[in-house]
Amino acid sequence: MPGPFKLGKLPPKIDKRTLLLENYLDVSAVVAPNEQDWLKHGPVNWGMLANDRVGDCTVAALGHQLQQWTVNATGSAVTPSDAAVLEGYAAISAFPERDEGAYCIDALNWMRKTGLLCPDGKRHRLIAYAKINPRHH
Repeated sequence: MPGPFKLGKLPPKIDKRTLLLENYLDVSAVVAPNEQDWLKHGPVNWGMLANDRVGDCTVAALGHQLQQWTVNATGSAVTPSDAAVLEGYAAISAFPERDEGAYCIDALNWMRKTGLLCPDGKRHRLIAYAKINPRHH
């Protein structure tokens, strides 16, 4: 199992209840721009959200998504603390007893049900998420 400072990814965990984007959106009608700089409004350093010390990449990624969404929507990034990210990591894994990583789908479900506690005192949650077909470019 991957641990700190080891590159690796747990095998996918499949949940047949996961929504499929193509069931809700005509993906053939989606036209992706040739380029888009989603980082132009963000800080130079987004921080590691403890991923430089432990294998919390699944929840740290959600924290970085929150930063990106909020800075592009409002001009100011909402940044969860390392402690908030580690709370999520502990909720979906054996951390802190063992640092073996976590499944992406478990992180998404935690973010939908519980959410990251941020300095503004709010828990930022996902409303929903959907799986994409990697064959649809």
